[in-house]
Amino acid sequence: MNLLDKLAMVVPFTRLRAYEDVLKKHLGDANTVLDIGCGEGRYKVFSHYVSTGVDIDEPSLAKAKENGYYNKLYLRDITQLKFNVRYDAIVSIQNIEHLTKEDGIKFLDKIEQYANKRIIVMTTWGYFPFPAHDGNSFQEHKCGWLPTEFEKRGYKTFPIIYYRWRSNQSVFGLAIGYLLSIILRPLIKRNPEIYAQDFVAIKEIKSG
Repeated sequence: MNLLDKLAMVVPFTRLRAYEDVLKKHLGDANTVLDIGCGEGRYKVFSHYVSTGVDIDEPSLAKAKENGYYNKLYLRDITQLKFNVRYDAIVSIQNIEHLTKEDGIKFLDKIEQYANKRIIVMTTWGYFPFPAHDGNSFQEHKCGWLPTEFEKRGYKTFPIIYYRWRSNQSVFGLAIGYLLSIILRPLIKRNPEIYAQDFVAIKEIKSG
């Protein structure tokens, strides 16, 4: 985890902090947690659970191992996942938009069968073009999702509002952008379908 990422975990209204807060609030009474597409394993909250991370990118998994927030880590293609056990909570952060819409639907169908208590999905609001980069071809966005698509499947949704900084920004640019993100938050909250970058979809699994 680089310096900007570490700083983003503690500064309000940044992406990593926003995601961490969502996880802290909604993992709730889960004991076992599966994080699908865990990437570099940046979220410390997973260290408080019996957690498993899976990802298709080997260098990312190596960094996740260094961070040490998971009990187990596996190199897996999320479109080919095979489950041997069920998990209290299944989490997917910024992954489903990297699949085609058809594969995304199949992915949701599968994880909904193996969660005991809840599913938490965080993704971009609508289609946001994003090419492969950093030597990782799996970073490309292949589709976009809207909250209504999850709501039809029984999920509750709400926008995630944050300021996303870039590693190549100057310190001055970071400061100005972050200040503007705070000032504009009321406008974004009133018009999330226009201004929100991401949303979270949560499905509570009914026992029996």
